[in-house]
Amino acid sequence: ENVLYNIILIALIGYFMSVWGTKVVNCNLQATKDRFLHPSKLITEGPYKKVRNPMIMGDLFCHLSFILLLEPYIHYVYICLLYTSD
Repeated sequence: ENVLYNIILIALIGYFMSVWGTKVVNCNLQATKDRFLHPSKLITEGPYKKVRNPMIMGDLFCHLSFILLLEPYIHYVYICLLYTSD
């Protein structure tokens, strides 16, 4: 029972990091509006103070929580599908 709460907490942290990272990028459109090719400045606010890619880190946390929810043998299939998909 306690393990389930920890897995849900990991998923919520991942979702929060993804949403927060997206919100910070959207609030700094002057730095990111030119297709991310040549930004005018580096975003160092919010989660970008600690993590280079908070949206990707959040996505990894969500995938980790999904793997932990699956049965012990099914997570190998999930990892294979995750890294072989296009």
